[in-house]
Amino acid sequence: MSNGAQPEVALTRNTFQMLALFAVCVTLSSSNQKPPDIVGKWEAWIKIDGPLTRYGASGYGSKWEIDLLANGHYSEDIVNHIMADVVSHTEGTYKVVGTKVYLDGVAKFVSSEGDKSASHTGPEKQTLNIVRGMLVLPRSDDNSIYYIRVGKNPPDDLLHPKPGPSDSKAVAIIHQLESTYSGFKLYVDQGTSTSTGKAFEAKHATFTTSFDRKTHKFRYEAKLDDHGQVYKTTGAWSDGKKSWLYDSE
Repeated sequence: MSNGAQPEVALTRNTFQMLALFAVCVTLSSSNQKPPDIVGKWEAWIKIDGPLTRYGASGYGSKWEIDLLANGHYSEDIVNHIMADVVSHTEGTYKVVGTKVYLDGVAKFVSSEGDKSASHTGPEKQTLNIVRGMLVLPRSDDNSIYYIRVGKNPPDDLLHPKPGPSDSKAVAIIHQLESTYSGFKLYVDQGTSTSTGKAFEAKHATFTTSFDRKTHKFRYEAKLDDHGQVYKTTGAWSDGKKSWLYDSE
């Protein structure tokens, strides 16, 4: 009986040894897997009316960049001089876990608009997703930020997205609108705008427009409201030679 049991014990030991060796190989293989190569400078791209657009393409010294260093440290700089002066600088550390990049830093923020200014210093934590060679900061309403390596372009389907089918009724309204307004030498109108609130658009606003085709004088004003309470007014006007823009909270 004991002789008959020995081969079974030997088989069990051999199986155990093979499993142990397999586990060691898997562990070594996993430890040798390199994390995604994300070291370097990345610049932000945002969606404007469909395609991705580089944030700095707006000019006026604007930029939005993240610099990921090989030692696990990073810095982020945001500069904007359109409608308001905004400068933000963040420094901290990052780590890569799978397809996610965790940023942990301290942000210094300064803004000025006319005679108003503000500054703030505080912790800044962000989680980026590594997707198709990009670093994506997910946000709601399709307003995600896409970080692309400096000097590179996003995937073609994001840079040149195919437009969806147009609503035939909407197209007919636009054509009628173009035909009607093209014959006016002078017009004044007012209306209401409603939207889903995506892409920083107001869900509800009222507007007035006036235009003199002969002198090229133009005036436009929009009032953004929330349940009837106006919280922002924007306007643009021209004397036919120069143009001005007004934006007030």
